[in-house]
Amino acid sequence: MDAVKNRAWDEVTLGYVRPALEASRLAGLPVVYTHNSAPNIEINRSQIGLQLARSLQCNLEEVLSERPGQLDPLEYKTIEGSRLLEIAPPVAPRPGDYYVRKHFYSGFKDTRLDTLLRNLDVKTLFCAGFDASVCLLCTLIDAFELNYEIVLLRDAVLALEIPEDEAIGYSFTNRMIVWTEAMLGRSITTRHFVDLMAQIDPRAGKVSLGVTN
Repeated sequence: MDAVKNRAWDEVTLGYVRPALEASRLAGLPVVYTHNSAPNIEINRSQIGLQLARSLQCNLEEVLSERPGQLDPLEYKTIEGSRLLEIAPPVAPRPGDYYVRKHFYSGFKDTRLDTLLRNLDVKTLFCAGFDASVCLLCTLIDAFELNYEIVLLRDAVLALEIPEDEAIGYSFTNRMIVWTEAMLGRSITTRHFVDLMAQIDPRAGKVSLGVTN
């Protein structure tokens, strides 16, 4: 059941996010990850912690903790055996990539992301990842309000579907894409993005899309 449930997420991750990352690196674009974390800020007492405890019976400090030895325990919560935040090797950060830990939905809230992007002289963000209705969406809204140009890779995102809508396909994901196009920026396919990267470095054009065995 879990394998069936995760299939769509795996297909987007491996078939579209992975080639977008590969093409970006070949073209020399900065690759920036924003990822959840649990700093020692009593996050369970914050509104996000209280809300998710009510709605999802979620202990946010435990869910967002990383394994001991990876971080300074004075600054971050760590739990032995914690694996939720581990990134699958095919899409994990590589040397030269940037990694920004966040603790709210948005990658910009109380993080160094805006400073990093400005130091890199970045003005346009090509965005992919999850969830298109929560973390990615809030990050896009903040980026837009900070005056970044938004380009969403629309087949390299996914939202948590509303259970009642599952029978009619990825309707909620599609709604979020349309809303983003109307309110925040443009969207293109990963194929279009890879072709753009190939204009910078022809090697990017050889990156294959879709899940390969």
